[in-house]
Amino acid sequence: LAPCWGYQIDETASVIYGVYSHYEYTQKEEFLKVNLHMCEKAVDFLKRYVKDLFDGTGIYGPSYDVWEENEGVHLYSLAAIFAAFEAMLKIYDVLIVGKNLSDFDNNRLKEEKVNKNIQENLYDENRKSYVRNANDRRIDISLLGAVYPFNVFSPKEKKVLNTVDNINLTIRTYTGGYQRYEYDNYRNGAPWPIANLW
Repeated sequence: LAPCWGYQIDETASVIYGVYSHYEYTQKEEFLKVNLHMCEKAVDFLKRYVKDLFDGTGIYGPSYDVWEENEGVHLYSLAAIFAAFEAMLKIYDVLIVGKNLSDFDNNRLKEEKVNKNIQENLYDENRKSYVRNANDRRIDISLLGAVYPFNVFSPKEKKVLNTVDNINLTIRTYTGGYQRYEYDNYRNGAPWPIANLW
């Protein structure tokens, strides 16, 4: 829970993804061991969040986007959750000793459910593009987070290439930079510095 604006689920998911990414860089199993309990608690929360979100049975629903402005079920957030489940599977693979294999199956099922939801609800056939969330069909630079860093899609997939074309048509500025999303009013439509990294 963020300090003053509500849930921002991509932040919880990104921590798990970041822990495994750090391990990949350092190859230090001790780092994974020290952070395993934290990651498991975070994944347990994400499992409840995904169940409530897709089944509509609990208290968790929309969360704030990566820009901390809009509530919804955002593609970037779902991509972060997908990556967190994938990272947890990889963490278990490294620290397999004494781990219940049902955790693997549970994570894999949740991961598949997230991917299916993205495919069914966040690609706009009319625009030929992924969109930021189910209720807000704007183009958003954070859509590329599903490619990098979260690896939900390959950069060469047709839907991704279509999305990149739409990004270039709608949020690229005359200076060559990128806004965060369509109709972004940050500094009167000026490019968002971090968006240019994508």
